[in-house]
Amino acid sequence: MLVALSVAGGARAQPSLWDVARDPSTARAYDALLRAEDHVRQAVETDGYGARWRRHLRAALTELADESDGPDPRLRFLLADVLTDLGGDWHREIVDLLQGALAEAPDSAQAATGWYQLALAAAHLPDRELELRAFARALELTWNPNSRANILYNLGDAKMSGGQLREAIGDFQEALRTGRDPHTQALALYGLGISLERSGDLPSALGAFERGLSLRASSSMPSVLDAPGVFFVPEYDVYYYKALEAMATANGERDAEVRLVDLESAAVFWRRYLFEAEPDRHRWVPNARRNLAKCERDAERLERDRAGQATAP
Repeated sequence: MLVALSVAGGARAQPSLWDVARDPSTARAYDALLRAEDHVRQAVETDGYGARWRRHLRAALTELADESDGPDPRLRFLLADVLTDLGGDWHREIVDLLQGALAEAPDSAQAATGWYQLALAAAHLPDRELELRAFARALELTWNPNSRANILYNLGDAKMSGGQLREAIGDFQEALRTGRDPHTQALALYGLGISLERSGDLPSALGAFERGLSLRASSSMPSVLDAPGVFFVPEYDVYYYKALEAMATANGERDAEVRLVDLESAAVFWRRYLFEAEPDRHRWVPNARRNLAKCERDAERLERDRAGQATAP
């Protein structure tokens, strides 16, 4: 589970008169950016992500390329920012834009945001090596504690997905120590829980999820699994998270009937995960099978207890 949040301020500020006075090309570059953005937005207003959208993207890149011998790195950053904001299947284009911009302007004020957006685009491709490198570089360039916590969470998620569980646990724990934003704290607790479960420590994993659930309840925020900007690679991994969340809810529930409902919900999510993950040979399928069997055993035990209480004199 990765989450796309802003790491730095907006990158599309209009140049000041002083900027233009020092460098008249700044104004031309800004005009080119506006024309490029207009091409992208026109495509969205017409036929979504169809052929016309792609024609407008090519036109936008042409606007930038015409400014000089090659696109100004500032404009590469800004067009990547536009495409990231608008969403859609533009991950390869974002990667190409940002790799070019970061190579040309590694010390740019947009570099931290650029590395962060590059990591997210790489996660979608997926390109795990590039994702890890980009998140690590974004962390080096970011100083705000809450932003660092967000990057640490995403870095931990990337390591966890690649099987580097011990390193992932360390990143999630560091994210919990670094930031104070309740949303990021809940994300880190869920990530920690997933990593602990995949390491073979289900009781501690459920404890981490319970802490995340209590944080959610105390702040009245929606489930982090359904929050804007949250995405899963592969997409069906969301069912793994939802299954553990339901198991943690059942773990903290005293009412037998409610607990039974939670266990049955967890079993449904495990089955949905396995339905898609087994053909894909996802590495965590054996864990899911064990957890599904546990949910079924616990639910059967609850059913027997309820039946025994009903027949008791």
